[in-house]
Amino acid sequence: MEVTKLEHACQVVRSGAARLVLDPGEFSRPVEVTGVAAVVATHQHPDHVTAEQVARILARNPDAVVLGPPGVATVLADAGITVDVVTDGD
Repeated sequence: MEVTKLEHACQVVRSGAARLVLDPGEFSRPVEVTGVAAVVATHQHPDHVTAEQVARILARNPDAVVLGPPGVATVLADAGITVDVVTDGD
């Protein structure tokens, strides 16, 4: 497993060819990786998730899922991005 810290809160976790992107927010450079299985946003603050960042990731990884709490789903809904809502313990 390899963990790459980008700016601020964003991290990319790689295991084999699969990647997980955590908290792609506005204080991180554009995330332009492939092989992404999932995007996880821990909460809806813009330094942890923006529709622009998530849309960029999904454009390169159309099969990736987006996971986050209800607030993230609300923030991304206006951009037409579907979030699989998770809560404590999921």
